[in-house]
Amino acid sequence: KQVKMMNKKSNSLLAIQMGDEKALLITQKIRLLGSNMTQATCDMSTSTLSSSLSDSESTPDDQMTLQEQANLLKHYPSNSFWDFYLEPKVSQGNLSLPFQSESRPFLKYLIWIPISSLAVMACVTHFLLPWLLDKGCFSFVEAFVRDNLIPNRPGTMILVLILFITAIAVDIFTDLWTFCMLIRGRRRRHLPKHIPRLVHGVIVCNYKEPLEVLRATISSISLNTLASNTVVVLACENRDEHADQVFKALFSEFHSSFRNFIKTTHQLQPGEIAGKSSNENYACRQLYQTLVEDEGLDPFQVMVTICDADSLFGYVFLEQVEAEYCRMPNGSRFIYNSPINTYRNVPKCHWLVKAFEIRRCQYDLFSGLSFRPAQSNYSLTLGFVHELNFWDPSNTSEDLHSTVKAMAMTGKGSEVVVRVWSLILNDSVTSFLDRWVQAKRHMWGIEEVAFCLSLFPVVRITTWLGIISRVGSQMFGVCIPTWLWIAFRPVREVFFSLQGETQYYIIFFYCGVIVYDWIKALGREIFLYQFIINDRKLMIKPSLMEWLQLFLSWPILAEMSCLVFATMATWKMLLHAVRHDTLAYVTAPKALDTANSSNFDGVPLYFETTTSKPKKGV
Repeated sequence: KQVKMMNKKSNSLLAIQMGDEKALLITQKIRLLGSNMTQATCDMSTSTLSSSLSDSESTPDDQMTLQEQANLLKHYPSNSFWDFYLEPKVSQGNLSLPFQSESRPFLKYLIWIPISSLAVMACVTHFLLPWLLDKGCFSFVEAFVRDNLIPNRPGTMILVLILFITAIAVDIFTDLWTFCMLIRGRRRRHLPKHIPRLVHGVIVCNYKEPLEVLRATISSISLNTLASNTVVVLACENRDEHADQVFKALFSEFHSSFRNFIKTTHQLQPGEIAGKSSNENYACRQLYQTLVEDEGLDPFQVMVTICDADSLFGYVFLEQVEAEYCRMPNGSRFIYNSPINTYRNVPKCHWLVKAFEIRRCQYDLFSGLSFRPAQSNYSLTLGFVHELNFWDPSNTSEDLHSTVKAMAMTGKGSEVVVRVWSLILNDSVTSFLDRWVQAKRHMWGIEEVAFCLSLFPVVRITTWLGIISRVGSQMFGVCIPTWLWIAFRPVREVFFSLQGETQYYIIFFYCGVIVYDWIKALGREIFLYQFIINDRKLMIKPSLMEWLQLFLSWPILAEMSCLVFATMATWKMLLHAVRHDTLAYVTAPKALDTANSSNFDGVPLYFETTTSKPKKGV
């Protein structure tokens, strides 16, 4: 690197001797960018510049100006403190971003983030609240409200009522807007003729998945309106002894429905982590070689969709993705994300698993303007994938990782994720223990916070702050439940120090929020089942008793499930990260349970194979 920098400097010196004024600016920039040069090299370059100036044919005034430029270089030593903190490193294309493995030294320190929050909470409750209580601050506020607002009760009630109605109206409007977009996501979209049609590639990640599960997924892709212009990639692992047999069975039935149907076989390399990320990384590189290097296609005219093995596509999904692409000013560098939906077999799940999956899907679907990263199934152009250096084989949470890399590479922040309103149905893990194993893998997404820390030297400070705040709130927002405040005695003392009427108002408000969320969750479920997923194939519908159970127990089940599968799982992974920097990828067991479900028309669900239902294994 030093030799290359010296060559660049020599070229600049020759230009200076020839009187090129722009070369002065180039020389300054080279010096500022030469962070890999040692101080001795910088001094040597300065002396070389000075000797060249003395031999050059220039006027005394020019000599003075150029000498000042040479002296100026000494004031910018390489590897300085300010270079690291004030500006990012020089771009190196798709190798600009660090690998996940480079951020692993930060993992052991992540647990101190929620511990610090708990410490702040303890200090507030044990020092600040008692001090405020002794000073009579709460009594003063209560007296002020009672003496100034309550006498003007009609005006106060009208003001409070207006605030409540406004907040509820905004919330209802957001849900109604989501309902309308979901209904539009079921319909066909107009694709403008002046924009060239995209070639679609769908990568189905497979490791010892049951044949009937893969067959349902491939069948749903074949029913898409753009299936004839789609390349399907069955991404297999060489550790799967039945992969060839499964692919041959699928190929013989579905290859005529697609532009191409290929299989890739990934062999785990040293430094890679077994899982979806390393598998799809290899598969997408093979797809790039086939479509771009062999066929000569423009990679930004190829839309790649990543999906799980148990994904049931809507028949207009690919059309919806391309429609969103066409409606962006330049849709080449975005992630097109379909909201996660694991409702296909949710009635068969454990009651805590059922509540958590409903809450998780509603959180992602009814997000309004809030940031939601890509999850499980998402699309992006093959050219953008190449710019991101495909997927990181040393990473586990590949969907969140892809979102973070896209935000860092483009500088767009949360706007880099574009919502696609055609739902892909996935299966839920039915048993409690299997869902706990999956929850730990999901919450290993804390490694993305460590990755965000490693991004500091390569992105702008404003971009970095936006990324780490969004990712940190996603991963650490569930570590401390809000009801934990009640566990502190000073909080209860403050509550009981208030007058009875004030206590009633607080309890009424808290219960009102719970009831409102209760009704809203039930209303969302009714809408989804009645208008969005009611006619989806292989959909298992809940019974009347299951609806009654959901209605009566929702507030308790929702909080308990979040405590187990979000809060406890996150703390478990934070403790794991103290001693370990990787997590073994455990595949969730899958089987196509079709009881009480509708079938694909004319397509049998099963056919004989020696492939068995997978066990929980790495």
